[in-house]
Amino acid sequence: MKKNYKLGFILGIIIYVILHGLFNVSRIFAFAISLGSGYIILNYLRIYELKIRLKSLNQFVDITDQSAEKIITENKELKECIHDIKNDLYTMKNLLGKSEFNKTEEKIDNLILECAKIHSPAICINIYVDSFLTKFISDHPQISLDIKINVPEKINMKAMDLSSFMLCLFHDSLINESGKMKFHMCVNNNELSAYVVYPNEITTIQDDSQTLLEIIVKKYHGEIEIKRDEIRCILFLD
Repeated sequence: MKKNYKLGFILGIIIYVILHGLFNVSRIFAFAISLGSGYIILNYLRIYELKIRLKSLNQFVDITDQSAEKIITENKELKECIHDIKNDLYTMKNLLGKSEFNKTEEKIDNLILECAKIHSPAICINIYVDSFLTKFISDHPQISLDIKINVPEKINMKAMDLSSFMLCLFHDSLINESGKMKFHMCVNNNELSAYVVYPNEITTIQDDSQTLLEIIVKKYHGEIEIKRDEIRCILFLD
């Protein structure tokens, strides 16, 4: 917000110099116009920033809903699995009592297979990163992902910022072809680094998405580098 004030002030001075210096407009009239123009520009920038933050909030709500839905689904599947295991154990106990070892072994094999189907190992122990990547993989089967992640369950970064950060890196405008994609993300000594190589050349980046990504990176005093087909980011989480 301080930068917005500075920008509005600088533009106001420029307008004043142009009106008074080049067009010989009276000082009072030129000052009034420059003041009004600076105020309008400042409010426009403020509204635009609020629009970006609102979009970020909506995206955070979406990813939070997905995380909650995943937890509820996994909890339901776990309860069903425990119930089935309990029934199978009673069945195996009866089979063993009848010395029907072959049927018992078959029952055990089926039980192991069912448990393997239900259990889906997490990509990352951080629920926000894991939920987003799980959904992305499900929605983009045409993409072959090279994933290397080392992100703790809790980091010194707001959940809304982390979710928005992920959404910006995986924005649909950046991924318009099938192929291989690299995503490496690591948190080490309160430093979050992300490296993404896309399956295609980055031709266009939506202004809102790029602006939001830059806002998040600057908020955490980080750096961002965008090349032909890759993005590198470093955020400091102190």
